[in-house]
Amino acid sequence: MFRLTITTGALALCASMATAQCPTGIADSDDGIYVSFGDFSVRYDLRADGSVEELETYHEDGAGYRFISRQGAFVFDSWEMDRGRIVAGTREQTLYADGADSLPQLSPGVSWTGSTVRLREDGDQNVETMNVSVMPATRIAIGGCSYGAWPMVVTTTGSDGLGFRDELTYLADLGFALYHGGAEMGHTLDRAEAVQIATAPPVAPSASEPGSSDLLPPPPQTQPAPQPVPAK
Repeated sequence: MFRLTITTGALALCASMATAQCPTGIADSDDGIYVSFGDFSVRYDLRADGSVEELETYHEDGAGYRFISRQGAFVFDSWEMDRGRIVAGTREQTLYADGADSLPQLSPGVSWTGSTVRLREDGDQNVETMNVSVMPATRIAIGGCSYGAWPMVVTTTGSDGLGFRDELTYLADLGFALYHGGAEMGHTLDRAEAVQIATAPPVAPSASEPGSSDLLPPPPQTQPAPQPVPAK
């Protein structure tokens, strides 16, 4: 398993969260939990089967991804998104050799290795070996909130021997994982960190805030008034 992320420059203005109240659990929120990473935010929702839906949206252009996963590390489905709509032809499924019901319950110190098949909507498929390693428990601060956290590293190796490394943090108090980014083995990972968390979406900046003019369309060009033609 590996996830793709959109690489964008940081916006001149970061969105703020609508409330400073710290969420206490994904099951306690009817409207999901929102985590801001600066230039993008992710909404997490608990599904009836116990999996978590993640909707990642970049503030600049509305692009992003949708994931269905369990414990963050085990992704079952993903799609590219564009302003809340699925981009046609982008679905990717991950099948686990021993079935989804055989996947372990992750906890600090656990390491799991298994075989997976990634199926793309265009018919392409990759057989891969996946390893999940959970580090010792720690705590993480997000804005003014603090949560129990399990850092995780997911390594995926294809049949060609090339590897990909993902880094996540499972928030044990909330029941979902933050995705920090991924990179090919041997390459530097550009790690994204959570900056705010709330039970309401981020609030777009007002036009009067510094830097917000960078996000507005340019003013219309004013044409010079026609000059009168002198009489002959």
